[in-house]
Amino acid sequence: MNYKTIERDAFVSQIIKKSKFLGSIAPVEDVLQAKEFVREVSKKFKDANHNVFAYSVGVKKELFAFSDDGEPPKSAGYPVYRTIKGMGITNTVVVVTRYFGGIKLGVGGLIRAYGDTAKMAIEAAGIVEKKVFKKISLSFPYNESRLVMYMLDKFGAEVWERKFGEETEMYISIDEDLAERFMKESVSKSYKIRFKDL
Repeated sequence: MNYKTIERDAFVSQIIKKSKFLGSIAPVEDVLQAKEFVREVSKKFKDANHNVFAYSVGVKKELFAFSDDGEPPKSAGYPVYRTIKGMGITNTVVVVTRYFGGIKLGVGGLIRAYGDTAKMAIEAAGIVEKKVFKKISLSFPYNESRLVMYMLDKFGAEVWERKFGEETEMYISIDEDLAERFMKESVSKSYKIRFKDL
């Protein structure tokens, strides 16, 4: 399974009718990281009129939140979230900071300003496609090592820890789409290899 996210942190700014809009963006792995980023940016720009945010977390974009931070309802946080969703990305948090310049933008103007600043930030951060990896533990007798290494190589699995005792134990990461086939093929070649999801 693949998903799209941003490549790196980024920061952008623009002035619209004398109001300054700052876009701060970061890739995140979970909701706690997203909330911490919002807290840090809000603290950094605590003198701003508004620190609006939105985030999407999870490879199926299942966890999300947004806040207008005092702007009219759905004129700020929702357009930022809608931009994240519209660009098909997840595991991303965006904070758009506004310093009011004295000219009211109206609800339509705010929607455009917040959405455009979020889009600028996403483009500056760059979009990348990533794979979802499944973590598995393998246990097998030492004399099965050659077969196991062959199967790991065939399916492009990555070994991140090994333990040696009466049996060899390996902790691996494998493309989620290939995990089931990897386990079935390995078992068909040797009944001695055992698997456990991590």
